[in-house]
Amino acid sequence: DGLIAAGFPAHRIAGSAPVAVAAAIRRRLALALDVEASSVSLALLGLPPDVIVVPHASASAGGVPVEQLRPSAVRQAVQEVAGRTPGPVALAAAAVHVIAALMSERLAVLSVVARGDAAFGLGRATVALPRRLGGWRVGETIEVALEPYERLALENAAEGRFRAAARMAPRRPLD
Repeated sequence: DGLIAAGFPAHRIAGSAPVAVAAAIRRRLALALDVEASSVSLALLGLPPDVIVVPHASASAGGVPVEQLRPSAVRQAVQEVAGRTPGPVALAAAAVHVIAALMSERLAVLSVVARGDAAFGLGRATVALPRRLGGWRVGETIEVALEPYERLALENAAEGRFRAAARMAPRRPLD
């Protein structure tokens, strides 16, 4: 939000930390399911690492829903990662991944922190959502199916972000 307030175009700003958090969750899911981490895919939404929403409908291993393989695996993996800040190597690798996606002419879909569009009914909230990246642009949000409790968690994260941004907004001095 601060970069946008400073005049940077919103379509060129993407926070990469959610990519590192998603990788950590994929690794934990892979261990729980006894599969390679590269076969696990998921969408990550919210304000990681504090508010992590992984829609159960998005988590799969080799195309098979994780819920079918081990129903509690997604919840457990998120609990293990929640509240933990990724390390510097993980954050750097995530930044490289996002920059490579932005530089590419071919679009990629990554969960990044970016200024919202009309997706999920969140208005202009700055939260992590799956977005199309490429051609030096942060494109539109890809909406994924959310259970009611997942939608509520995402809305609460967005509302908390709005309150935090309002507290940080520059105030005029009293006359």
